[in-house]
Amino acid sequence: MKTTHYLIICLSFIINQCSAQFVFSPVNSGNVSSFATNFGSAFTTYPMNISITGSNSTIGYFKNGLSIIGIDSGFVLTTGSYSSINNPSNTQIDLDNMIEGDSALQTLTLGTIKDVAKLEFDFTAKTDTLKFRIVFASEEYPEYVCSPFNDIMGVFLTGPDPAGGNYNAENVAHIPHTSLPIGINSINPGVPGTIAGGGLCNIAGQSLSFDSLYILGNVSMIYDGYTVAIDIEIPLIICEDYHIKFAIGDVGDGLHDSGLFIGTSICKQCGKLFVS
Repeated sequence: MKTTHYLIICLSFIINQCSAQFVFSPVNSGNVSSFATNFGSAFTTYPMNISITGSNSTIGYFKNGLSIIGIDSGFVLTTGSYSSINNPSNTQIDLDNMIEGDSALQTLTLGTIKDVAKLEFDFTAKTDTLKFRIVFASEEYPEYVCSPFNDIMGVFLTGPDPAGGNYNAENVAHIPHTSLPIGINSINPGVPGTIAGGGLCNIAGQSLSFDSLYILGNVSMIYDGYTVAIDIEIPLIICEDYHIKFAIGDVGDGLHDSGLFIGTSICKQCGKLFVS
């Protein structure tokens, strides 16, 4: 049986933020040295065969995020542009990167996948555990909870599984203790949105039971809501080769952008709840 361990980071300290802002810089597949220095340690070895899918502003490197989302630095994938993220949550900027479809993301949700952003690479395991931290954020919150516009993210791993067999583009980023993917209709305030269109989040892959993992947007970034920071640990086999893909997409239309933050920082300013 596969085992995934999570640390849910308590982010109550961010609610009173008033002036903190991310600092962003561009990333491209040729910038391997910077990529490895800033993020490679999370994946146990120097990343190889880096591939980026999206527009020039879809994927960026960020820092100064600890007081905002519980991740100090790392990479952000957006269905819009990372240059918009520092706007306050009472603004809306919808951007379309015109990239549709991803077969792995499509397994996690109904509806057409639009504005796809992907970051993927190969690595060789030098330890027995893959560790990283994620935060999912969106402008679909909270009005579109339980609607067809269920923006979604996934982290897909391929390679040998210590429990036997292989990870085969398996989504390793779930809600703790469940097999539910992370998206608008699974982590949310716990009630259907005002534009839910009659949806109740009661179909496969959806839920209203994880409001404790949801945070209402704050003035430090454009997204109207986001998840707590979740640390994920995935068992690996040392010296074996793996492929990992981080992906995010709008669902149903290209409006109301979403973002996936990925990093390794430990939040030392707040309590931790270990979930196995």
